[in-house]
Amino acid sequence: MSDLDVIKKIENLIGEPLTPGPADSDITYWDQQNTFLLNSQQQVTGLNIRSNGISDISVLEALTNLTRLDLSHNQISELPECLVNLNIPILWKNNYRNGIFLENNPLEEPPPEIIDLGNEAIKAYFNGGERKAINEIKIILVGDGSSGKTSLSKVLRGEDFDEHENQTHGINIYKKEIAGVSVNYWDFGGQEMMHSTHQFFLSSRSLYVLVLDGRKEEDAEYWLKYIESFGGNSPVLIVLNKIDQHPSFDVNRKFLQEKYSGIHGFYKLSCQNKEGIGQLKNGIQEAFKKVPLIRSKLPKTWFEVKSQLENMPLNKNFINYQAFRDLCEQQQIKDSATQDILSRYLNDLGVIIHFTDPKLISIPVLKPRWITQAIYKIINFKSVAEAHGIFNLTHLSSVLATITEHDFDYPRETHSYIIELMLKFEICYQVDNDTILIPDLLEIQEPDFEFDNESSEILRFRIRYDFLPLSIMPRFIVRLHHDIKNHFRWRTGVILEDKNLDALAIVKVDYKDKLINIVVSGTQKRDYFATIRKTFTDIHDSFEKLGVVELVPLPDNPNQEVKYKALLGFEKARKDDYFDGESGLNYSVSTLLNGIEKPESRRKEGDTYIYAQEVNMSKRTIEIGQGNYNEGSITNSNVSAGDINIQNNQGMGKAEFLQLLQTFKQDLSKSGLPDDTVEEVISDIDVVEKQLQKLEPNKSTVSRRLESINGVLEDANSTIDTATKGYDTVNNLLALGAKLVAGFAGIDF
Repeated sequence: MSDLDVIKKIENLIGEPLTPGPADSDITYWDQQNTFLLNSQQQVTGLNIRSNGISDISVLEALTNLTRLDLSHNQISELPECLVNLNIPILWKNNYRNGIFLENNPLEEPPPEIIDLGNEAIKAYFNGGERKAINEIKIILVGDGSSGKTSLSKVLRGEDFDEHENQTHGINIYKKEIAGVSVNYWDFGGQEMMHSTHQFFLSSRSLYVLVLDGRKEEDAEYWLKYIESFGGNSPVLIVLNKIDQHPSFDVNRKFLQEKYSGIHGFYKLSCQNKEGIGQLKNGIQEAFKKVPLIRSKLPKTWFEVKSQLENMPLNKNFINYQAFRDLCEQQQIKDSATQDILSRYLNDLGVIIHFTDPKLISIPVLKPRWITQAIYKIINFKSVAEAHGIFNLTHLSSVLATITEHDFDYPRETHSYIIELMLKFEICYQVDNDTILIPDLLEIQEPDFEFDNESSEILRFRIRYDFLPLSIMPRFIVRLHHDIKNHFRWRTGVILEDKNLDALAIVKVDYKDKLINIVVSGTQKRDYFATIRKTFTDIHDSFEKLGVVELVPLPDNPNQEVKYKALLGFEKARKDDYFDGESGLNYSVSTLLNGIEKPESRRKEGDTYIYAQEVNMSKRTIEIGQGNYNEGSITNSNVSAGDINIQNNQGMGKAEFLQLLQTFKQDLSKSGLPDDTVEEVISDIDVVEKQLQKLEPNKSTVSRRLESINGVLEDANSTIDTATKGYDTVNNLLALGAKLVAGFAGIDF
């Protein structure tokens, strides 16, 4: 069966024709206008059948030349093993490059947690033999402290209500079987100080129960955004608790359901008199259908290891790594790589806490509360608060000592593990061998320091959140603590200085406005800002779903902002004028963007357009028309002083364009630019020439290569002294590069 025969079968399966894309092996991104891509041998190399309700994809087995396959947003519950043999990355989320993408499918074999671990884990899963359904669900109770989460958990499990129930510090986990499903209730303490530990146990593919206290005003949306950030699209049940004390308590249900699609029900109840408990139990069982983890399957040998770990003696809080390996070997899981994959999967499920980092691998933890209690004790140690977050490790033994019958035991050999875990969780950073610092406990008062905040030369940037997790700023401080200047750090801000760059930065968080302000000064401010922005981006990526908007303040009115992505959109459309309706002023898009970021940095983010603003075109005129270009040296080309004027680009023919390309290539070789720069540009030109020799050139490939040419030259332009002849040469090359782009756009193929 040929690849095109397979395409016909898929068309019959989805009930509509698929549109072929160009036959070109150079395509490295996905063209959304095409649903399948071919190479020159009419073999399918790319296929996009997302959002088609497909459940059976076995027909794809015949497509052995695939490098890109988008299967996201379908009804696929089982991944055919043959796709693993293609040896291309299998990914949950689309990375806009090569791979197989599976997001938003009800995958049971293998479950998404295995997909996230990579191809080797997927192969180990398929090699694990017969598989068994987990039949397990994680129910996570969240809400403010004293809202009644622990009482609700007890009543749901059939225990008696206790009006003097102790407040939960950290996490409590309880098990109960309901209708053949093993239910794990995770009761999270509501104290803000402990949210930094919660984030590592909250997860998607769980059922969330938000408990609101009817006796006091609570921000339901804070918790709903909190759930979205960690739980993604997990189903949510909202409990309006303690209605025996406040029977009129309610929330705007229609408004919340329209805004948060994960809400699957509202329940008014009282744990004290059991009113409404029956309805909530029914709602929980109904919500089971919305959590695919229940139906996920594990190899039976993996399942057995999981069961043995869960059934360890109650007084067993952790085991050593060799004990874990022994359990695996008893189930004939003898390969160490597979053992590590199983360990990571069980960690993702919350069965154990185990990391393969060399400093953490020695202790698989059986009880998450064993960890959270230790961290809670350290954070609440009086001398730490008095020292504004500085903790001397010599106090660790006394802090972790067993005092009450409810305290866990922390043998001395586990103390370094606790600190390493806090470092990994980015709760603290190491000051020296004997000291750590916990940013959550820093001084509240902002220190006095001198900084020219009014200068027009400084770089300003803001990040606005729809929900700002309390852990983001502390984690940022932890990641860049080596750059803190003269101990200028406080609970909501930090001053940073890169010792290798001429750059100084102030980063502050405003929790009320859900905003982070970034101000950078110095001659290399853009370079250091790139580090700061990348740090925040990496932190954001660790959340399931986080609403973030990046903003660029206007230079003469910093209180006015424009969205960074909007500016990129203007640039992509080659529109350099941004009009601010409120002030009535026009701004140059290129000036705004170049003030915060180099053009080549924006290109590296995957944009496919030219940053012509760096060509210094204000000093040149380029007129594109029939034959209106110089076939000789670029240094003598038809470029005159004045403003840029690209016009009549409909007149250039294909032959003329190729001749212009040859001229560009010849003059480039004489330009005196570094060899690697010349080679990179000529390589792009060769691809363009090859495309233009075809009857139907791939226009997107040509455009991308022309843009790459300009990008490489812009990089060279930024490193050349403006007083040299080389600067003029590169600028002339860039001017002609812009001419090539405009000319190509006007060719009638």
